[in-house]
Amino acid sequence: MRERNEQRIEIRLEEATASVMEDVLQYIYTGNVSVTEESCHNLIATADYLLLPGLKTLAVDFLKEKVTVQNCVFNYYFASKYHCTELTEICCSVINLNFSDVMKTDDFFNLDMKQVMEWVSSDDINVEAEEEVFTGIVEWVSHNRSERESCFPDLIRQVRLRPSSQDILLKKLVNEDLVTTNIECMNFVLRSLVNSDKNLSKAPRNCLKVKVEGIFVCGGRNALCYIPCVDEWYQMANMTFEHQNHAAIQYKDKVYIFSKQKCVDGHLRVAEYYISSTNWWGSIQTNFEYDEQFSTLAILNGYSSLYALTNSEQFRENTIFTYAPDMNKWEIKGDESFRSRWGACGVAHGQYLYIIGGTTRSNTTATGLTRVERFDPGFVILEEVTSLNEARHDAFGAAMNDRIYVAGGIQMREQRSILLNTCEVYNPSTNEWHRMGNLCVPRHSASMVCFSGRMYVIGGLKNTAKHYTTRELSVEMFDSETNEWKEKTTIPVANENGEERRKQIHYKACIASVHKDVLEKCI
Repeated sequence: MRERNEQRIEIRLEEATASVMEDVLQYIYTGNVSVTEESCHNLIATADYLLLPGLKTLAVDFLKEKVTVQNCVFNYYFASKYHCTELTEICCSVINLNFSDVMKTDDFFNLDMKQVMEWVSSDDINVEAEEEVFTGIVEWVSHNRSERESCFPDLIRQVRLRPSSQDILLKKLVNEDLVTTNIECMNFVLRSLVNSDKNLSKAPRNCLKVKVEGIFVCGGRNALCYIPCVDEWYQMANMTFEHQNHAAIQYKDKVYIFSKQKCVDGHLRVAEYYISSTNWWGSIQTNFEYDEQFSTLAILNGYSSLYALTNSEQFRENTIFTYAPDMNKWEIKGDESFRSRWGACGVAHGQYLYIIGGTTRSNTTATGLTRVERFDPGFVILEEVTSLNEARHDAFGAAMNDRIYVAGGIQMREQRSILLNTCEVYNPSTNEWHRMGNLCVPRHSASMVCFSGRMYVIGGLKNTAKHYTTRELSVEMFDSETNEWKEKTTIPVANENGEERRKQIHYKACIASVHKDVLEKCI
């Protein structure tokens, strides 16, 4: 017996003081215990070690009600150490919501470099302005400058300097001793002043974002914004003109709408543009003199102009144009050989505009082609690539993750117009097309957009049982895991009047950044 006692191993738990052990024994025998601010941390540590989840929960529930700005940092790391998930989340929330004040606490000053980096690099911290983050970093380094000054260059790079932050740069950074005495920091500031540092590409923190990415949807005079992550629709200001058979694209800070709309019959085309910061529409007469329907608007890498693929029902041809918004100037691209078909789909990918499907110019019926070409604006040439698996006229597509997707369209079979729900994907590196999941609803002349790594199909046209053409209002999303399209939502048209419904105006879409102030009320 004595030999067994001599071989025993003693484990010391510093938190298990005599008073804490009394509370533990009381809980074991009675199931109850009185938790105080003085005992709660030691009880959690002891209960975690002794595998007493009930006691641990009692102490954690007590501590959750005591989290403040002053103690949230200590409690966050304490909760993480002892695997208290709910307490960790509460502390994290308090830190993020009150970060400017948290940076002034003793517990924050006592954090190590890695821990400070974790917080100042976060998108979720809440500050009134980015200079508050810079001030907090300076104060943390100054708290123990001899040991922390070497950390400053890495930390200052977490300050998200924007082109509009000149006052911060001049008044705070350039006048800060920690910056001016460090050549690496000075170079960072100087590069930022001329907008050449890669840090400028960092998005603002969530609390400072003034714009939200969404899917901009428009038709007739109606303009909407759909935010997929919250599955909500928002009403934008109505357009000045009524647009049908149109195309939309965001270029710089404006969303442009091009259609056959004219200010006065016989006059030049009118382009409308939306400015989200003011929720306001502007318009401009352009020198576009052709009777063309806009099929595709695109931006190609390395080029400052918009590229438009237009469709002429009268002359049975597609034409490529460029438009320079800054100069309000249109220019036709290519020769007669470029206009050998009509009803094609255009998709921008990198520096190329892919022209997909359509119908031969000589054929007055939309039979559909499988031919695919890509337009290189640098050499103004069309290069043929692998054909589609299936002919399609008035299809729609988009590019994502170095792949080109195309769906829907029309095909003539035995003197009948067949509406397609089939989809294909093209790999430029292998020059191959492959079939993929079918749409839920067959349609043509719709919009396909890529948003946050997912493909969406919006609107378009379809045929009724009596073979009339009507609009389609459903929005579908592609699930890459199941290779299936799923109906996500429906374009809300409750605000349309009777005349607008009678016209069956269909909707087109593009990805756009909208000012968060215009997203106050969802439909």
